[in-house]
Amino acid sequence: MQTVRKRNRDEAARIVHQDEHKHGGDRLLGRSLQVIFLVTAVVVTAAASAFLYHYVHGLGGNDSSDQSSDTRTRRSRVLQSPIPSSNADSYIAEQLFAADELLAQNRSGDAVREFQNLVKQFPRSIRAQYGLAISSDNITEGSRDNKSLWHSVHEYEKVRKLADSTTPARLLIQSMLRLSNLYTLAGQLRKGMEVLNGLLARYPDDTMVMKEFSHQCIKAEDFEKAKIVLEGLLEVRPDDGFALCHLGYIWETKLEYEKAVPLLYGGVRGDDNRCRVANIYLALGDSLQKLRRRHEAYEIYREATERGVFLSTWQRSRYNVPNLKAQPWWDPSETPYEDIVHMLEANWKTIRNEGLSIMNNNKDSFQTENLHLRETGDWKQFILFARGNENREACSQVPETCKIIRKIPDAAGCKRGWIKYSLLLPGTHVWPHSGPTNCRLRMHLGLVVPDNVRIRVGNETRTWEEGKVVIIDDSIEHEVWQEAKTMRLIFIVDVWHPDLSDYQKKTLDPF
Repeated sequence: MQTVRKRNRDEAARIVHQDEHKHGGDRLLGRSLQVIFLVTAVVVTAAASAFLYHYVHGLGGNDSSDQSSDTRTRRSRVLQSPIPSSNADSYIAEQLFAADELLAQNRSGDAVREFQNLVKQFPRSIRAQYGLAISSDNITEGSRDNKSLWHSVHEYEKVRKLADSTTPARLLIQSMLRLSNLYTLAGQLRKGMEVLNGLLARYPDDTMVMKEFSHQCIKAEDFEKAKIVLEGLLEVRPDDGFALCHLGYIWETKLEYEKAVPLLYGGVRGDDNRCRVANIYLALGDSLQKLRRRHEAYEIYREATERGVFLSTWQRSRYNVPNLKAQPWWDPSETPYEDIVHMLEANWKTIRNEGLSIMNNNKDSFQTENLHLRETGDWKQFILFARGNENREACSQVPETCKIIRKIPDAAGCKRGWIKYSLLLPGTHVWPHSGPTNCRLRMHLGLVVPDNVRIRVGNETRTWEEGKVVIIDDSIEHEVWQEAKTMRLIFIVDVWHPDLSDYQKKTLDPF
């Protein structure tokens, strides 16, 4: 992989790259819908003739020239490279033109039939097979049907099998990036990475491929591979916004905040919209907070809010439903959950005793909480339910507690919530942060609460009380201090936000 940064290309390859960079934005397919005309002279018989190739480039995203495949809205996908890949393509240029026109008119069903006929007549035509894959893909996106998705995967796989040394780079890059994306949508992240690995091996210096490869590596949390590729990209393009912000994001995950901040700033201040997303703004703002540059951090949060990335400067959750009431602290009477609060408070000693029993008999059952959120001390959790799914092994250790929870559908079935014991040891400080979604409220039941422990949500700081429930909206910034000499133990129960409809509760995906 290190050779990515050192490989020299011959003059012809450099000219091709320069031309594509000039017209294609580093080969990325995120331009506005455009039509490309090219006159291609082809000798068909003894009497030579010339004809026009008309290709529609329809993978437009927003105004960024580097829009990733997983954020593109549905548009017609038609081959952008106008170069025939085989003699067969030369002889069927007019038929390809006609089928492309159907795609340009969003007549994907008709286009499928035309390309199917061409593939039957010319099974070695990669151009016809690619058109068939695009047409099927458009129908798949319209139907959102899993069976159709896999049909599109198989059509793109046929493109991959037909590829050889004469296949135009743009055709193969565009089709394989989409194939990788489809595998990811189908939950086959490893297969998607295999496709990108092959693509990077074939085009190690192509900036589009490098970006998509590193982006998928980051999603898979393979940060070292992503880091190598991004550093190689920055050697060639030191001002590339995508590379800057994503390399900065990687340094933030490694807790290297001094290295992360200038890179993240470089990306956010650039012209690549893939740097103006929640994860990047959070990485920059949170890094600044941890460097004690709080004023700068809130300037970044405000900027992101003005761009519509966050709901507010305080409410920086990523998985949101619009127009839900947002307030830091909730009284039980403001919710439909008063009965649940009474049930938890009535059984608090049972819940506490089972939690203490786990700590005494199996301390390793408590797992370390997110290291990025903790400045000092130790913060642990014991999870009973996660995103609406019961952890049966954990519940076998606290059977009475889980029996209580099963009686609370809005908690046990909350696909965007957790139910767990939360342990804070002395000397712990949890950095200011926001939870991932505004679709839930979080109940804290005090179990073991010493003096000198407190939690700030928004602008208000409170503490816990043994046997009592407090309700917070954890999508709003909160911060915790544990300055006691003994542990603090609470029981966390997430419930659906009361403004959500039954339909939304049923159909919302886990994040």
